[in-house]
Amino acid sequence: LSKDKEMLSACRKLWKSIVERRMYITGGIGSTVDGEAFTSDYDLPNDTMYCETCASIGLIFFAYNMLKNDTNSSYADTLERALYNTVISGMALDGKHFFYVNPLEVNPENSAKDPGKSHVKVTRPEWFGCACCPPNLARMLTSLDKYIYTISDDIIYTNLYLTNQTSIHVKGTKVSLQQETNVPWGGDIRFHIQQDAPSTFGLAVRIPSWSKTYKIYLNGAEIDQKPKNGYIIIHREWQQNDEIILSLDVNIQVWSANPYVKANVNKIAIQRGPFIYCLEEEDNGKNLHLIRIPKNEPFNYHFETGLLGGVGVIEVNAKKRIVQMEWDHQLYSTDLPE
Repeated sequence: LSKDKEMLSACRKLWKSIVERRMYITGGIGSTVDGEAFTSDYDLPNDTMYCETCASIGLIFFAYNMLKNDTNSSYADTLERALYNTVISGMALDGKHFFYVNPLEVNPENSAKDPGKSHVKVTRPEWFGCACCPPNLARMLTSLDKYIYTISDDIIYTNLYLTNQTSIHVKGTKVSLQQETNVPWGGDIRFHIQQDAPSTFGLAVRIPSWSKTYKIYLNGAEIDQKPKNGYIIIHREWQQNDEIILSLDVNIQVWSANPYVKANVNKIAIQRGPFIYCLEEEDNGKNLHLIRIPKNEPFNYHFETGLLGGVGVIEVNAKKRIVQMEWDHQLYSTDLPE
């Protein structure tokens, strides 16, 4: 707003620091309960972190305002990551229970008995003494429409894939745009352009970082175009009922953390589309840390309509270490596991 280039430069540096060295794979930020703050680079503990719901909402605010200055999809990628994995997880399906802290790893007994982990709750409370997260969540979700598109010059940039219908003014021209999609569970997006008269502008579609391949069609004809700053920009004179179809790759991916993140050495994260998946005792029994997934083990995906209102489930054959009885009587041993 103020055209302050020095401030914008500082914001770019801060953003780079967050997403390259101080952000959880879920888009959560704030690695310590003390001040709900950042600590040092790559210090991202999973069981004592904060990852406040409000902080991820703040990260979305930050990303949105950076998109107004820099048309780079890395901001939208982080906005989407935080929305799907930390923000909406901050509220239960009943809309009446909330997480202040969004844990990546939680052991109920440790949360109950370790003062350093008492802030990490195992279930969503009904309310808080400092109840900033519930109303912040409410205003975030009810204003979600403004994050879907941003405009720069005569180009409409698509940042989120959500079924919607909108009217946008591009340099004095009213553009009616309808988006239909099965994201986040699928990767198909369809844009309908409704114009009273032909008009010239650009429509930029984002290729998310989680989509390794993609196909895009204009009125049935495939477009062979490479993304620029993460967006494919189609600039033309648009006609009534023009249509763009974008097909994204929602195959399951396995991620590892930077080796400097000590808490995540020899650990992996599983992602499909914008979602980071979790492993829970409900499905896999206690002592989840004893489970390992062999390399190249195939993953299987299916959608369960009766679970949690309908969710995509990932299954894989894993191995769980069996703890021998002699460990009941000793804390340490020279016999190393295979």
